[in-house]
Amino acid sequence: IAAGPKLIIADEPTTALDVTTQAQVLRLLKRLVDEDQIGLVLITHDLAVVAGVADKIAIMRAGEVVEAGPTVELFRDLKHPYSQALFEASSHQPPRIPPAVSGGTPVLAVDNVVRDYPLPRKSLFAPPLAFRAVDHVTLRVERGENVGLVGESGCGKSTLARAIMALEPTQGGAITIDGSAIDPRHGASFETRRKMQVVFQDPYGSFNPRQRVDTLVSEPFHLLKSAAPQGAERERRIARALEEVGLPAGELVDVFLRIAIARALIIEPSLIILDEAVSALDVSIRAQILDLLADLSDRLQLSYLFISHDLHVVRAITDRVLVMRAGKIVEEGPTEDVFANPKHAYTQELLAATPNLERALREREAIA
Repeated sequence: IAAGPKLIIADEPTTALDVTTQAQVLRLLKRLVDEDQIGLVLITHDLAVVAGVADKIAIMRAGEVVEAGPTVELFRDLKHPYSQALFEASSHQPPRIPPAVSGGTPVLAVDNVVRDYPLPRKSLFAPPLAFRAVDHVTLRVERGENVGLVGESGCGKSTLARAIMALEPTQGGAITIDGSAIDPRHGASFETRRKMQVVFQDPYGSFNPRQRVDTLVSEPFHLLKSAAPQGAERERRIARALEEVGLPAGELVDVFLRIAIARALIIEPSLIILDEAVSALDVSIRAQILDLLADLSDRLQLSYLFISHDLHVVRAITDRVLVMRAGKIVEEGPTEDVFANPKHAYTQELLAATPNLERALREREAIA
């Protein structure tokens, strides 16, 4: 805005942001439109965001505008099948079989974990200082259970995930995977690492583009050492992993997230950590991936630790949720209980900042 433009084109400006930061950015965009009379073209896959900001909406598919009109009128009377499918997908909740908590050894146990980062000394003889990114966090994930971890950027979610994956040392507490302890300084053994896998936020960046799909998917076999399958058994395991995620064996499909999930599945882990795995997807593709994850969890008794700033996704896929702020868990409980009746002020703030399609339409109707 330094050059005083008449038009701003905002292409997915809030996709990677947590809900509180997203709300601030959206307020800024609306202020520029209202006070500075700047035109705004907002490109997004989030229907709730566009309903709260845009006066008029155009819905595109395969390079063509299939439906357009004023925001409230369009959403209240969607005519095109594609528009209707997008609207339904925005509130999609995959069918789940509630996990039967056995009371045995949890798949993941985190007890009073602390992660400190050293800070520069203020003077030569000053005591050493540290920034506490994870502050005595405790959590459990049972077999077949999906647990969500939410909070704004910088609260310690990804740091905790790296500690669980034994990618960073901890300065206190204990972490066990299926009963096997992770050494706080030296990390996890190969046997422990094979019990957990991760699907990253950016599957594109986690692959070597020069490698074939079968090579990428079979990468975790190195954790099995001498027990890694060879020959026909290796090919069978690769084919099965690809089929589990809806990719026929040998078909090079440009669906990197499904390949990332197949890679996580191939050594049959007990726990998969999904770190913002669906945050960049449009609502229709996101609904398909959530259906896939729910189906895999139910059929294979997989446990997920689902880290996300998208509260709609967490509500749709998880059984329990933990809310993290400044390195601490401030609230936890069954997902529906926490969302329907949040106790902590920070949880209430997160939910209030989350874009809601129906709420945005009602607000527009009230001021019309």
